[in-house]
Amino acid sequence: MRKKREYISYIALIIVSAIIVLYCSFKDYKEDIIEVLKQITPGYLAICILAILLYHYIVGYILRQFALFYKPDYTRKAGYKNALIAALFHGITPFASGGQFIQCYVFYQQGIGISESASILLMDFIVYQSTLVVYTLVCIVLRYSTFYNVNTSIFTIALLGFIINSSIIVGLWALARSYKLHTWLSTKGIYILAKLKLVKDPNSKIERLNTYLEKFNIEVARLSTKKSLLLKSVLSNIVRLTLYYIMPYLCAKALQIDIFANSLFDIIALSSFVSLANSFVPLPGASGGAEVSFTLMFADMMVHQDVIASMLLWRFLTYYFVLFIGGVVFARFVKEKSLRKIEEELYEDRVIQ
Repeated sequence: MRKKREYISYIALIIVSAIIVLYCSFKDYKEDIIEVLKQITPGYLAICILAILLYHYIVGYILRQFALFYKPDYTRKAGYKNALIAALFHGITPFASGGQFIQCYVFYQQGIGISESASILLMDFIVYQSTLVVYTLVCIVLRYSTFYNVNTSIFTIALLGFIINSSIIVGLWALARSYKLHTWLSTKGIYILAKLKLVKDPNSKIERLNTYLEKFNIEVARLSTKKSLLLKSVLSNIVRLTLYYIMPYLCAKALQIDIFANSLFDIIALSSFVSLANSFVPLPGASGGAEVSFTLMFADMMVHQDVIASMLLWRFLTYYFVLFIGGVVFARFVKEKSLRKIEEELYEDRVIQ
């Protein structure tokens, strides 16, 4: 019941944030923005929709590759369902914290145990986070100096987001590979943090750390024996990230905004910076922050009404549309589960009779 109330409050917060964003977007340039939105072309809009659906299909494809370790008959459809349901719960919880919990639940209902589900998600995290760090590092190295002076504050936030994202995976690798570092952290480091009142119950934290690092090493070892799977996963994540980062370009083309293909890498870099900046926004779906960071990042590339119109279409497709699709898939998934339970009970009754 408590979780249900939390989700309701998160959804209410999303709705309020959306209303505020719409009001702020339209209050000064209403007619101009509406004129831009009227220019939308069905062909490019269809491409935008296909791109975002393909993005989540790739997420499901990657999950399936790892799930085949434990369930050889795990289907693409099952992986796609899992990806869309996860997108729903990532989107309605602060810092996208609810996705992995629901993924374990979905995997369990699909015939994969909880511990195996945790292993799948950890393998996915290792590959995705490593790929993301390298991908965004390339964007920063090649384009950060070009755009830094456009909006110094937002780019500084993006850089901090990159440092945090990279420190997570680099820190895990370092702890897993360095016996001295691991020993220091588990014997002295956490107790120092406890004395500074930054950590509560240090003994349980050490136990959890050791358990997580043990699992991390197991999954790394498993991945190292499957070179072809690792390569497929990395390449799939590169395509997945690229699809997401080119969405502002596709949205601009759908609105017939003059934007050239030679600006594509700049748009990919700017999109990656938007995502990095959004990692600091604690609201569900980075509500409010995503719209502001997008507008600030692309302000130098388009006139104001074009930026706002592109942002609205981008935000609708990458967030609200995905929430709707994920909600439909989740509702059907729960309904199917309930029907299966009824069928099983009826079957058991027949056997008893």
